[in-house]
Order: sequence, then structure tokens, then C-alpha cells
Amino acid sequence: SAIAVNSTGRIYVAAAQDNKVAFYNTKGQLEGEFGAPGTSTGDLVSPGRMRITVDDEIVVLERPESGLRAKIFKADHSLRKTFLIDNLKNCEPVMLGVTGDGKAFLNDHMGARGIVAFDLATGKFFGESQTTKDGQKFTNPGGLGAGRYSNIVFVHSVQGLVACTRPDKDSGEA
Repeated sequence: SAIAVNSTGRIYVAAAQDNKVAFYNTKGQLEGEFGAPGTSTGDLVSPGRMRITVDDEIVVLERPESGLRAKIFKADHSLRKTFLIDNLKNCEPVMLGVTGDGKAFLNDHMGARGIVAFDLATGKFFGESQTTKDGQKFTNPGGLGAGRYSNIVFVHSVQGLVACTRPDKDSGEA
């Protein structure tokens, strides 16, 4: 359901059906897994999206019956943080982007919230935006990506591709 690569070239593959993340070395050989039920490594439920931070932490978006939830695993695969993604509908295509300054961005393609942001250090809601600061509206944002080593977020909507910096926490503008 998702794939990501860390700074050393280790490959991570999230398997929604198996409720786990497997990881492989640069030669494609299985090295291990985490999140599998009963392993006490932060059991995952239908992991759908995954990104790796600049510090090689693994951010996994999962879909339990209660809604959307994010789990952050340290580089050693131990669970560091769990937080709920409130007020986003649990349906496809929810996208996930992670910026170099520790923010997670998700699209609200089924609602009117546009793009929502969470702080990865605390798990707290950071803000939301329906438009860029120059007024371009995120219409049904479907695709979303973020610069792992920067604070740039890319959004694809009905209007086309938009690149913007993350919202400034003081002004709220994107």
C-alpha cells in the first residue's frame, strides 16, 4: 500500500492486508518487519500511506475503524508517537506528505478543509488551508507531496499543480 526509502537506501514497504511494514536492504533482501499484530512494536491497522522524515523516522498513516491515525516509528523501528487525524474522512485518496521541518500534510479531497497539517514532534494539529496565499483554491486536492529536506508542499487539484511553502505559523498563510 506504500513504499519509502530512508537516507541509507533501506526500503520500507507497508502492507495493508498484513497490517505491517517490512524493510529491505539495498540489495532487496528482507531484513525485518514491524507493526505486525501481536509483535508489541506498535501494531498497525491497514497502513495506507507512509513517508520517511529527514531523521529517518517512519510516519505511517493507518485506517482503524475509528478513523485515521498516524504512528511515528523511530529509526530503530520502536514506536515514538501515535495521534489521531481528526475530521478527515477515512477514504481514498488520502495523501500524506512530510516536510523537512517536521510537519505532516494531508489532503481533504472529500471535504472543504483543503490541506491540513500536523506537527510530527507533538502530534498536534498545526493548521489548514483551502487556498494558497495568492488565492489559488485547492479544488478537490488529490495528489500531495512534500520536500523531505525542505518546507515545500506540492498539491495537485482540479486546478492543476500548485507548489507552496508550508503555512507560516504566525500568519497562517501558505
